[in-house]
Amino acid sequence: MTAKHKPTGGGRNPRFGALRSHARNLLCIWLALTPQSALFAQPSPSAEIDLEALRKRFKRALELEERSKWAEAKAEFEEIGKVKMTAQVRFHIALCEESLGQLATALGHYEAALQLAEADRANNEDVLSTAPEHIAALEPRVPKLKLTVENEGSAEIILDGQAKGIAKRGVEFRLDPGDHRVEVVRPGQSNFLRKFSSEESSVLEFSVPESKAIVSVEQATAPPPKLLTETEPGNPVPGIVVGAGGLSLLVASGVFVGLWQAAISDVRSTCNEQDQECDSALAGRVDDGKLYSGLAWGLGAAGVAMAATGAVLYFTLGQDSTVTRKAALQLGPASATFTLQLD
Repeated sequence: MTAKHKPTGGGRNPRFGALRSHARNLLCIWLALTPQSALFAQPSPSAEIDLEALRKRFKRALELEERSKWAEAKAEFEEIGKVKMTAQVRFHIALCEESLGQLATALGHYEAALQLAEADRANNEDVLSTAPEHIAALEPRVPKLKLTVENEGSAEIILDGQAKGIAKRGVEFRLDPGDHRVEVVRPGQSNFLRKFSSEESSVLEFSVPESKAIVSVEQATAPPPKLLTETEPGNPVPGIVVGAGGLSLLVASGVFVGLWQAAISDVRSTCNEQDQECDSALAGRVDDGKLYSGLAWGLGAAGVAMAATGAVLYFTLGQDSTVTRKAALQLGPASATFTLQLD
């Protein structure tokens, strides 16, 4: 097993075959000898561990790792770690993270695996010998961010949305390659914001200048606005149009009244006053008279309604109206906050 390992993201890595085999054997021995209650971070008397299932899970994680399915293998190792986190499990989590390009996270887990191995040196000789080599090879590749903060006092650093504590004058962070966002927040003062990208082995240094107090902008309240009275002309057109329509219907109603009376006159002229009999040949004129009567009444009623509506519209919409408007816009207090952003 060699000291240096630079993941390529694909294919098997024969350099770690012996380590994986040794880790598999160590986990089987550990699971067989360790009391079930010790497998939990917080033991429960009623809890039972399926050791055989855990062994199969570890074996499956190693197989995924050998097939370069790093994300799936990492998920399996993390589930095993929830039951019992050992130096071997932590080391393989770090190995997967390194292969996924999560360099800063992987470096931290290699260091954690080494600490676990030093606490149980008898069962973790391979991690004791291999983890330092990985740490030494990976550390130069991890991007770093260095901040120099003036007036650090109560300034808080937020990196990629996570609070990193109160800023010191000089502070350094490990980063994974990719896009990042750092913000220095000072209560009552302007903030520092910077978006940037990091690459392997890069070192970025930002100087956060001394912050000035936020300027509070307040506008005095303007005097009460003056009120202006204006006259808006009315619009008589709708009333006139509707009224004219009503008059047209009344005229048409009068025409049909005349036709109705003419039909009645024609029929009556042929009737015998003694026996009240009329000429049967004029039955059609009787029907015409009934039709004219219905139209006369219908058009007359509609005409009266429209004429009344027209009158109402004329004396409402058609009349001039008086409106009152504000002559000035009242402004209240306002405040402004400034954020310094460097791109």
